[in-house]
Amino acid sequence: GERSARMIALGERKKKAYEDSFIGKEVEVLFEEDNEVEKYKLVTSIRGNSMENRISIESPIGKALRGHRVGDRVEVKVNDDYSYYLVIKSIDKTGSEDEEIRGF
Repeated sequence: GERSARMIALGERKKKAYEDSFIGKEVEVLFEEDNEVEKYKLVTSIRGNSMENRISIESPIGKALRGHRVGDRVEVKVNDDYSYYLVIKSIDKTGSEDEEIRGF
């Protein structure tokens, strides 16, 4: 009924706010398979660019990181047959995102 519709809308808003809080952050992750550490900057989908180690929050890694914090081991689902694990080493807020947005 009315109440559950409101709860769902609230949940969506919270989820959105949470995603926004991730955007522009640099996340350092450890890939368990090959013990490699990579640093990524999380950006909105339009601005994802793996050449600059920017990844979209809509990408498999971006989705996997959602809702997790430093120290968490997360499963990245690439497709139905393949997934891998990484561990979140650090999450940094970098200041450059704001200037970039204003510069458009």
